[in-house]
Amino acid sequence: MRRFLTLFLLISAISICASARRIGGVVLSEVDSVPVAEARCVVTVDGNEVATTVTNPRGQFVIQTPDAASMALTVDKEGFTPSDVIIESGAEELNIGVIWLSSGRMLEELTVEGRVDTDARGRTIIYPGQADVKASPTAVSLFQKLPLSGLTADPINRSISVQGHTPVILIDGVPSSLTELLAISPKNIEKIEYSILPPARYASKSEMGYLSVTLKARTDGGQVDLWARSALTTCFFDASLMGSYHNGHSKFQVNFTPSWRNYQNVNDHVEESYIGTDGFRLDLESQGISPFNYFSAPVQLKYTFAPNQGTVFSAALNLRPYSDHQRSDGYTLDFLHNDYNFDNENRSKDFATSLDLYFRRDFNSSNSLEAEVVGTLSNSDYDRENIYNYISGVTETYPIDIHSNRRSLITELSYIHSFSQQSELTAGYSNTLSRSENTYRTTDYQPELTENNNYLYVAYGYLLNRVYLQARTGAKLYWMRNDDSRHHYFRNISALEMQWVPVQAFSLTASANYSSGIPGLTSLTDYAQQVTPYLISNGNPNLKTQHYINVAARPTWRYKKLAMMGGVFYSKTINGVFTDVSYLGNGMFLSQSINARRSDTWTGMLQLQMSDLHGFGFNVRGVYSHYTSEGADWKEALASWSGLINVWYNLRKFTFSYYYVLPGKSLYGQKVSKGENSNALQVSYAPDKHWNIQASWMYMFDGHGTKYPSWNYSAVNPSYVDRNIRDNGNMVCISVNYTADFGSIFRTKRRTLNNSDGGSAILKL
Repeated sequence: MRRFLTLFLLISAISICASARRIGGVVLSEVDSVPVAEARCVVTVDGNEVATTVTNPRGQFVIQTPDAASMALTVDKEGFTPSDVIIESGAEELNIGVIWLSSGRMLEELTVEGRVDTDARGRTIIYPGQADVKASPTAVSLFQKLPLSGLTADPINRSISVQGHTPVILIDGVPSSLTELLAISPKNIEKIEYSILPPARYASKSEMGYLSVTLKARTDGGQVDLWARSALTTCFFDASLMGSYHNGHSKFQVNFTPSWRNYQNVNDHVEESYIGTDGFRLDLESQGISPFNYFSAPVQLKYTFAPNQGTVFSAALNLRPYSDHQRSDGYTLDFLHNDYNFDNENRSKDFATSLDLYFRRDFNSSNSLEAEVVGTLSNSDYDRENIYNYISGVTETYPIDIHSNRRSLITELSYIHSFSQQSELTAGYSNTLSRSENTYRTTDYQPELTENNNYLYVAYGYLLNRVYLQARTGAKLYWMRNDDSRHHYFRNISALEMQWVPVQAFSLTASANYSSGIPGLTSLTDYAQQVTPYLISNGNPNLKTQHYINVAARPTWRYKKLAMMGGVFYSKTINGVFTDVSYLGNGMFLSQSINARRSDTWTGMLQLQMSDLHGFGFNVRGVYSHYTSEGADWKEALASWSGLINVWYNLRKFTFSYYYVLPGKSLYGQKVSKGENSNALQVSYAPDKHWNIQASWMYMFDGHGTKYPSWNYSAVNPSYVDRNIRDNGNMVCISVNYTADFGSIFRTKRRTLNNSDGGSAILKL
């Protein structure tokens, strides 16, 4: 009996083990072959649930069942149509292979509202809403619609700026360029962080504004985004090709952004005088045409490796070729000497290469280290010839032929330590070593500039209830040699920032910062060149260091879909560098860079923004600026109004928008310039998720096109210049955007072999 019972228990145990079953497979999206993480996998036998699990980040699952009988496997995930697989009784180990989930409840019935948060560390955080993304075929058009105080997005020139400067840009935490940002499809943007004051690491570069963009997470598959536009009325072409591919922890990316212009109908009208101290006075009035063309084709190859959330390495190779050709032909009335025809022409070719290596390591929740090394090589050829044919038959020629090259190595280290959730310390060091050389081929003069620029900084931020304070300071040590001239600079760079958020709907941010700038090679080079019959151009090795003081206060109030932003800004420049003309005697004048005593600017801004009120939205801004500039024996002042209006309406697959800029005037030194006039009426059509077609009518009802007036209050060289690019007048432009996602190339073949169910949601094995 004992032997019988032992044999019976052994047979029962073997039967139980034999009935156990192990089932595995991988779940992918039918749209783009991307793994579906956290999909629920449920096994039922006779309608009763017997086992359950979820897929891992790679879409894989393994599930244990209690027996080997016939059963059903159901795979489900929010946003997808459930997939059922009928499994007959049989093998102990079963690899189902790929289970495809098709989108079902996804996006069509889901409305994602945009959210704006005010970070207690001085930043505005935005999660773009579905309505704004749907109405934005490009990144520029999306940034037009966001409530970001002080940021300007120009869809005509495809630029993003903060108070006239290109902001510091990070994409997924990696320092990036504006070109990379503009190539991103709006639907791939998860989160945007914005601040007018950039982090301490970038303070020595006199940058303004900070944009950190986080993309939607993806670990497999790739994307192609192609955008191109061309005008039907003139020679005008821009394009952007971005391709990316993810494979596990690696991301490969290529960006190609060519741009071409060939404008022939460009008119210049110039009135100027040269006034000497000995009673000499020369009045000139010129009328001419100035056709120009340029072509740029920057290419970037980028690799990013992120093995975990706290580690990222990036390597980017940038190639930037550029060439342009400009001419100026016309007639000048010389009220003192003989009238003459002029034929001025210049060509330039530039090529720059850079390798950017970046590494970030978060050791834990309290300590983080960033390191970046950038090496650059650049070469430039500039050839200009000014020809003057006098009515008397005399011809005068003034050539300028310069070759320039630059080599530089930039190294940066930054360390962040968080004492708690309320306080954080940042410290860092950056060094720039460079060698620049200009060769003036007409005389073989070859000035050389070497620089050793060091920047050491520390910043501390503390959060006290609803108030965040950050103070930072740094030392900039700059050694520079220009031929036999040596300069040594020691300057301080400091800033103080405060943000108060009494309630979620209101915030007040205030900041003050001090920085300095060093004159460049062209301004410092002591080499005289005659450029016209009356004018000699030269650098100034005695230029002083510029000093910048900026103070800002920005209140922001939000109520549901409406945002109101204000701002008061004050900037002061001491020893600002501007171009001045002085009299040499004997009817000759000198154009040279000099230091102004000071330049002050007061600016007040009010902005209203609203998104998605039944498909309607607007962004309106008004700005008042007052400028004061002062030199040794002169003082100028200027008041100016400027603004912009951006209105859009989204109706199903169509988006209608209107963009208008009221250009303002600015004063620097003794020169006043007026900004570019812009307006555009646009209609875009998105027939599906891949395509977007847009038609734009720019510079409407304006045969003069873009206008660039400027004038100078100089007592020696007063002038008025008016340039009109008539090619841009009433420009009709067509743009096309195509976006496509695809899955892993390693599963494409496998998908073809397994996709034999004819579209049915039930696959019998």
